[in-house]
Amino acid sequence: MSDRVEECRKDLNNMKRFANEIDKVLDAVDAASGTDTWQGPAADSFRSEWNGRRKAIHDALDAARGQYNTILQRVQDEENKKKTGSTK
Repeated sequence: MSDRVEECRKDLNNMKRFANEIDKVLDAVDAASGTDTWQGPAADSFRSEWNGRRKAIHDALDAARGQYNTILQRVQDEENKKKTGSTK
């Protein structure tokens, strides 16, 4: 396997790790802003806005994770084309 493919694999693994860390932060915000820990109009307003933003962030993380194999395959294909001299 080429260095470029290995570098891509490492980058993608880092991306997955960072996405998992962001998920943990989302969970921490949920816990800190729950109705047991924070009450009142400001809390209600925050939770209302947060729910939409949290979903958007979570969806973006899932989409990024879903591209892992596609990106890796594309890099491997490009490297194989370089080795064989193919331009297709």
